[in-house]
Amino acid sequence: MRWFSPIRIAIAVVAMGVLVVFVKYILPAFLFAVFALMVLSHRPVRKQLQRVESPDHVAAAILIEETPGFSIESAGYRVYVAPATSTAEPKKPILEGSNFKDLKIAWLAPNLLQISYSVGCIGAFRNHSSVTLAGQPYAVEVRLKAPDDTTPRRCQ
Repeated sequence: MRWFSPIRIAIAVVAMGVLVVFVKYILPAFLFAVFALMVLSHRPVRKQLQRVESPDHVAAAILIEETPGFSIESAGYRVYVAPATSTAEPKKPILEGSNFKDLKIAWLAPNLLQISYSVGCIGAFRNHSSVTLAGQPYAVEVRLKAPDDTTPRRCQ
């Protein structure tokens, strides 16, 4: 039997054609489907890192970390003010940002909340919030304590 027989050449050509079709069409379609399923089925993970009640036990400051689903982005952080007895998810954050280090929330007085950090990128900040308790508004002033240095930093 010869090495270069017509049957062996035909089998090699067919095998190469099958391989080309697989690599060019089937494999990319399969990988795209797997990637789409991963992206669409993965939801962000929200984790409560800290909950601090005001000195008069009326309101609570809540620090939440949200890790994106299937993403290369870093975790986002949100701070909320809510009634101390509430278990419902707060609606409007008073602080939104990412890449924080040493992010801390502390009540300086019953209606005064301080948020401090050493490094971070702030996307949104409100210096006032209020919660409604028994039909009465409870106003909270929010102060942001940034790092004491004078070195500008870039958000990444």
